[in-house]
Amino acid sequence: MVTDDFLSSTIDFNLLSLRDLLAAREQFHLHLINKPNVIATAVGRYRIRKSDPWPDASNPTGASASNRRAKGARTLENSEVRPYSWPALLAFVDRWVDPGDFAHPQDAVPPAVYMQTGQKVPICVIEAQRNDIRPDAGANLNFPASILGGGYPVVCDVQGQEHLASVACLVTDGHKTYALTNRHVAGDAGSVISAIIGRNKVRVGQSAPLQLAKKAFQDLYPDWPGKNIYVDLDVGLIDLDDVNDWTTQVYGVGESGPLADLSDSNISLRLIGCPVRAHGAASGDMRGEICALFYRFKSVAGSEYVADALIGPTGNQPLGTRPGDSGTLWMTDIEGEKDGPRPIALQWGGQVFQDSAGQGASYALATFLSTACNALDVTLLRGWNIGLPEYWGAVGHYGIATKACDVISNANLKKLINANLDRISYAVADINKKTMAGLSKCRSPMCRTWCGRWGRTSGAA
Repeated sequence: MVTDDFLSSTIDFNLLSLRDLLAAREQFHLHLINKPNVIATAVGRYRIRKSDPWPDASNPTGASASNRRAKGARTLENSEVRPYSWPALLAFVDRWVDPGDFAHPQDAVPPAVYMQTGQKVPICVIEAQRNDIRPDAGANLNFPASILGGGYPVVCDVQGQEHLASVACLVTDGHKTYALTNRHVAGDAGSVISAIIGRNKVRVGQSAPLQLAKKAFQDLYPDWPGKNIYVDLDVGLIDLDDVNDWTTQVYGVGESGPLADLSDSNISLRLIGCPVRAHGAASGDMRGEICALFYRFKSVAGSEYVADALIGPTGNQPLGTRPGDSGTLWMTDIEGEKDGPRPIALQWGGQVFQDSAGQGASYALATFLSTACNALDVTLLRGWNIGLPEYWGAVGHYGIATKACDVISNANLKKLINANLDRISYAVADINKKTMAGLSKCRSPMCRTWCGRWGRTSGAA
């Protein structure tokens, strides 16, 4: 019986590194982008249709004759990254054409390319029809009663219009403290930045001179190939009027963990599929995963533009990001993280792809936060004004509700209320940050946690 051929020339794609993929794209990008229908490229892992079988003992690769036949379009929606997915170039097309249906076979995107080193790099073709219809702009805004921080909206008046963005986090240069957001919202240095506090529009600072628009890829990642490529950073700083009005906690999340320190020495394909979460000023709580790295989305005058990360939905839950979420801080969402969720990326834009129902599915374009902090020479600030758990939040609201039950003057009513305390609030001993985590979900800024509790107890929406 024939056993393994130890001299076989079979190529193990899993040996390919992120640097190998970037080198392959650098060598073949023009070849790919000039193919009919190709609109963008990225690097990541080969996406497998959710309907495809998983490998088993009788079929260790999961491949079959039926699998190799044309199966229709592969999309971000109907595919997924599995543990055995190969490193691959991702070629996004606006129209799927089966290989045998091209009038000119050479117009088809090849299944792989060969490098000058002899390495074979697979190409995963993904149909991603861009949709010009933006998501419903009706934002679900949360406004602070007093203190500000990550996840809350800020406003800049430009040419008679209000530009809305999210605050990401607080950073410091050692002398001053700044709020981090997007440059395209913060505007020119000296532009007044406001927030809605207690239903009033209040100035909170002004745009700082130090900003980032674009930066050469090889300036940020000198050890990787990327000629004529620019990273779209879009980072701005707000010079705060009074730092005492701010906290380092992120609305809906709380205290953050240490910065995810990423560079060309440690960014790898392990980031693909990394679960992430955020709280956008417009969309509220968002959950997703990193779908691709260095998404190459635009070409102008011979220069190519990339986003560090393309973040998309996870499972069957839509990402839901919309205008107003620019500046949102994305954090890791890994179960059991000892130091809490780690800030990883700053959202600066979105990409809408058409889903199977013909609707727009939103994806976020983001800059690695460590890249932005390094370029601005600032440090992520943690631990400022964290004595207010989750901005008063669940702890404060439930505490008020519980104490209010004790001051009812009518004896019969007081007896009735206290007998049903578990339907209204929590016992004082149970009201703490740990047990209250994640309960501040109500859309009303006045009764956020009360309604979250009531809805969970009674089944109300």
